[in-house]
Amino acid sequence: MAKNVVITGATSGIGEAIARAYLEQGENVVLTGRRTDRLEALKSEFAVTYPNQTVWTFPLDVTDMAMVKTVCFDILETIRQIDILVNNAGLALGLAPYQDYEELDMLTIALDVTDMTMVKTVCSDILETIGQIDILVNNAGLALGLAPYQDYEELDMLTMLDTNVKGLMAVTRCFLPSMVVANQGHIINMGSTAGIYAYAGAAVYSATKAAVKTFSDGLRIDTIATDIKVTTIQPGIVETDFSTVRFHGDKERAEAVYQGIEALQAQDIADTVVYVTSQPRRVQITDMTIMANQQATGFMVHKK
Repeated sequence: MAKNVVITGATSGIGEAIARAYLEQGENVVLTGRRTDRLEALKSEFAVTYPNQTVWTFPLDVTDMAMVKTVCFDILETIRQIDILVNNAGLALGLAPYQDYEELDMLTIALDVTDMTMVKTVCSDILETIGQIDILVNNAGLALGLAPYQDYEELDMLTMLDTNVKGLMAVTRCFLPSMVVANQGHIINMGSTAGIYAYAGAAVYSATKAAVKTFSDGLRIDTIATDIKVTTIQPGIVETDFSTVRFHGDKERAEAVYQGIEALQAQDIADTVVYVTSQPRRVQITDMTIMANQQATGFMVHKK
């Protein structure tokens, strides 16, 4: 029986490659992302290429908490059950398993987000439509700017926190309870080697990816009495539009990042995600770190 896979940030790069990889495996996919034109283009393409699989698309900006609630409810109402969830400043309030957190506590931890109405609605809609989500891929994420923290643009800093941490937590919070009830599911959170090894000019980005790793570890503790799996994927240098986004559209500067090194490709990460989620029920791969052959740590890269 085909699994239902929800992927955030699915309109390009690693997210798109993950969608293609799961479709090749015969699974159904829910694509979410900010670019509605790309969502529609992918849906049309996949309808021809993979006529036996079901593809749903939902526009979603994970930094808009109202939208996250609405979309998550829509997804839950549409597909009923998620089998795999792939996910691309604060203070601690409360002590409880994440799926049982009071909304105010969770939102405060997630940078004082208080409006979750739209996120809940979308989650409900997705579950109602497809019944069960097997895999959730939290792939939505980005880096903005490269500068010492004292020189950082405040908007860039807040956008990274909103997308990489707050958005990932919000989407997971919407789908996790249904996984707990079903006693199954796999959550994939996209981290980075930057979350293991901070590097110059990337203090904020590195901190957000370290938060993803720690959040995943906490989720694994909170769901230990269930058959739910939680995995952090931590890629090194991958040649996508990541650097173009980081440098606000400066393609020349972005291309220079990948010159002199055979960087990973999006397909490499997609293959890793499929491998991790294809293991027997008894096997839980908690972390996967993938780097290019000429990369020794998150910040040490040899260029020829």
